[in-house]
Amino acid sequence: MKRLLEFFVNNPLLTWIIVFCVVALGLFGLTHINRSFLPNGREKTIIIDVAYPGASPLEMEEGVTLKIENQL
Repeated sequence: MKRLLEFFVNNPLLTWIIVFCVVALGLFGLTHINRSFLPNGREKTIIIDVAYPGASPLEMEEGVTLKIENQL
């Protein structure tokens, strides 16, 4: 480790060239990175939640569920 530090202290121009290259490559990578908050694929599942207070299961199926299924 001591030899490495001595090398960089004795060669300041090379040190600055390496620092510049690392920063330039970092900026290049930052501008060309793929950024996405949502996945590109399409969902294959749809979840629908419907509330119909006071309805019986038969009323819910005939009045709501079947109408939604037919529209999809």
